[in-house]
Amino acid sequence: MIIILEEIIQNGIVRISWNMLKIIKKHSSFMYIKNDVYQQKMVIVKKFLIFLIILLMTIFPNKSHCGEDIDRLITELRNNEKVNVRLEAAKTLGELKNPKAIEPLIETIKEPFEDINVRKAAIWAIGELKASQGIDTLIEIFSKDEERYVLGEELRQALKKIGSPVVQPLISLLEKSNSLTEQSDILNILSEVGDIRVTKIFYSFILKYAYQSQKCAESNRSGIITFSPESDTNWDAQNMVDNSIKGLLGSEKSNPEYIISLLKSEYWYIRWRMLYWLTQIKSPLIKNRNVFDTLVSILQDEESMNRSLSSELLGDIGDKSAVETLTYVAKNDNSDDVRNEANEAIKKIKSNYIKQKPKNKKPVETGE
Repeated sequence: MIIILEEIIQNGIVRISWNMLKIIKKHSSFMYIKNDVYQQKMVIVKKFLIFLIILLMTIFPNKSHCGEDIDRLITELRNNEKVNVRLEAAKTLGELKNPKAIEPLIETIKEPFEDINVRKAAIWAIGELKASQGIDTLIEIFSKDEERYVLGEELRQALKKIGSPVVQPLISLLEKSNSLTEQSDILNILSEVGDIRVTKIFYSFILKYAYQSQKCAESNRSGIITFSPESDTNWDAQNMVDNSIKGLLGSEKSNPEYIISLLKSEYWYIRWRMLYWLTQIKSPLIKNRNVFDTLVSILQDEESMNRSLSSELLGDIGDKSAVETLTYVAKNDNSDDVRNEANEAIKKIKSNYIKQKPKNKKPVETGE
């Protein structure tokens, strides 16, 4: 009876699910005719069918016909003459996350004469599979300027999804690279992987490109924008600094001394970008006492935008020991924006203190 039931499931539900999925994919190019509600329903149905297929493959790994369908998709990816069929095959293999698809997907990515959208779909699929086997191929393609220009976004997203296994190969590529654009892209990927191994690298790159990034910022301030190889280099330096700061602050295990050192940088641009990204990332490092004290000292920074951002951060931290200095700033700073931000920070801190303060309990009447 159980065997019969399994046969019904594998020959019935799985087949129906696959056929319905094919119908949806076949007619997806005509979905623009329908309204948004129809499209949303089709997306939901598609996701449900994929979930159902994966569930059945898990329950009946050796008995279902899904393996045959994976083989068919692989054959379509490798041999079908129609681009749209190969494209859908690559996407579906990524959605189903079957390890059997990794090798053919890598072959597709490597094929220089393959349609660019099929290659993009195969790169996306490798990312969905989190396939470490594809790292070497992805990085080899990423290292070529012309390939990175066309496939860069898909490569970046796939490498980010694979996660920690990409760190060491990317560090090796970073050390060999002479291109600021490539280095910035690598740092962007590493910043989102969030691995402690690269925090020192982030710090060193911020120091290395601090001068160039400020030079670009000062050019923008003056309103004199020049277009030259030097100005392009300075723009790349700014991207490098931003990506490095995001990576440094994104790791909870970053050295607080790196943060303090950069907040005290001689370059106002570095101090500004550090403060800005601290407001965006909400790193727990701001609660470090030495970092907190450094933020208080920045209330005397020569740049009003840095004083304003520091006030905002102190309000977020909610430590009442900052209130006295913030009160002075709120009354005496020469910038309206800074005074307003300091007042807002004081309100936040007091509100936070009131919430945390235990309420006095009403005495219990003894009845005497």
